[in-house]
This record gives sequence, structure tokens and C-alpha cells, in this order.
Amino acid sequence: MPVKERADAIGRAKRALKALSEHPRATRKQLGTARKRLNDCYRLSDPGAVWAAAQAIEASAAAVYGVPEDEPVPKAVRHWVTPRASMQPARPRRPRQVPGN
Repeated sequence: MPVKERADAIGRAKRALKALSEHPRATRKQLGTARKRLNDCYRLSDPGAVWAAAQAIEASAAAVYGVPEDEPVPKAVRHWVTPRASMQPARPRRPRQVPGN
């Protein structure tokens, strides 16, 4: 497993463990299990197992915090406008509006 990929997995697992430890409803059992899974991220060599351990920590943090079911989906941007002869990044085009409204 590449070092960068392992570092990404460990970083995500640490953030989830920190969020879990700061929540007042987290139990000692959940924290202990999350710490064991973080140790698995360091110990295991299989990339799938490392990512599974990181995702398990994130799932337990999401279970404690709660995940919104009806989260609004942002509108997709259909067209991006790139400024000509400019080094600025592309930005979404505004929809046309009738003048005077």
C-alpha cells in the first residue's frame, strides 16, 4: 500500500475518532473499538482492510452524530464559463434573466 494512501486513510480515521471522542453520547465501548480500528490502520498491510477500518470508524461517528436523511441536493451546474485570456478559474454561468424583473 502506498504511503500516501495509508496516510489519507489514517487521517480520515483520526478525524472521525476525534469527532467521536468529543461527542458526549459516545460510549467507552465505541471509543475502544474505534481506537482498535485506528491501530488496524497502522498495522494492516492490505489496502482494503485499512480502508475498511477507517470507514468503520467513520460509520460509528456518523451513528453517534446522526446522519440527515432528507438533505437537500444542490443544483448541478450545467455550463462553466472560462474567462478568455485570463488565468482565473472557471466559474458557473448565471442563468439568463429577463430585464426588468
